[in-house]
Amino acid sequence: MKIPAVLRTTGASRRCFPAWRRWLRCEWLANAAFSRVDLGAVLGTLGLIVLVVLPALASSRAPDGRMVCLNNLKRIMTASNLYAADNSDSLPHTSWGIDMRGPGNWAYATADKGRLPGEWLFPYSLAGRIDNSPQLPWRRIGQLWPYLRDASPYECPDDLVRQDPNSRLYIDRPVKVTSYSMNGAIISYGTLPGVQTHPLASFSPDALLIWDNNEMQPFYFNDAASYPRLDSVSGRHGRRQVARQETTTPFGGAFNAGRADGGAEYMTRKIFAELTKWPPDQRNRVWCDPTSPTGSR
Repeated sequence: MKIPAVLRTTGASRRCFPAWRRWLRCEWLANAAFSRVDLGAVLGTLGLIVLVVLPALASSRAPDGRMVCLNNLKRIMTASNLYAADNSDSLPHTSWGIDMRGPGNWAYATADKGRLPGEWLFPYSLAGRIDNSPQLPWRRIGQLWPYLRDASPYECPDDLVRQDPNSRLYIDRPVKVTSYSMNGAIISYGTLPGVQTHPLASFSPDALLIWDNNEMQPFYFNDAASYPRLDSVSGRHGRRQVARQETTTPFGGAFNAGRADGGAEYMTRKIFAELTKWPPDQRNRVWCDPTSPTGSR
């Protein structure tokens, strides 16, 4: 039988029979072949992509410290609203004393009253110590614990000093149970008698009643309350380098604050500086003592 000419193979085409598949196979394979240089370039590019993309994906999955803190303050203020609903509209006490003395308050109790068998009758300062465990039982019998039932809302994950317990600034804190400070306006800055607090209804819904305490000043951790002063708030949620230099950068950084309505918000220290000007001429969101025309002491 005679093979048609179109199907006859030559020496060049025997490797890719039939001849009409020369372009489809032989020439395509010749053109598509990878050299070692090409293969190395492809693998190098893939490796670079992995190095760039994977850390980005990991960081996107990690919780944002600022948002966690914001949620903490929402939970604390929601708990404060629930406490007020159960206590004739009176807000929890802010604390107002040195080294865990004074009235029991939102963050910790100051007297055992038989609730902590085996513990000291009263809590004590932990200034000069790293371990905060002696104070933790007192947090669990604080006024807001029954509503929170969780330790995490008390501490900001971006607390710069809390991230390094060996820091001198952390060691010098007398109170080591919270990263936050409540506005002393709730108790007229310590002038209300006994354990009295102002009712929730006496504050405007946008009044700022709790904020990130200034971790650069251990003295402000002598209790869990403060005056609304610029140096009483942290800058940790702004640029990190500014927050660490807060004492030399007066208006740097930003912080989170909880509102009377149970919400929370992000605020720069520059805006807070405008609200805390002294002396205030009228009540505002931070100078908000209900008994004072100017909201101040």
